[in-house]
Amino acid sequence: MTTAILECEPSVPMVGRADLRQWADVIRAEYVEFPGLALTAPQVQRLWILDRDTCQGLLDTMVREKFLNQTADAQYVRTDWCRACDGCH
Repeated sequence: MTTAILECEPSVPMVGRADLRQWADVIRAEYVEFPGLALTAPQVQRLWILDRDTCQGLLDTMVREKFLNQTADAQYVRTDWCRACDGCH
């Protein structure tokens, strides 16, 4: 996997490097399982019971890695699915 998840913004509480990698893997697995999945940051936070800063750091990392894109209505979708719907910025 990638080490970019370890380079989250300083505001992200370090719950542990292994924990961040595991959360990133869990979130990626759901997006792979459900390609059209479109969730806002608060929905991701509630679904996986993450604090706001950790959740946003994980999402920001996945956007930087080009796994996810954020749509105009603040939903996070897979990059390959987003290109198909042309609704991302």
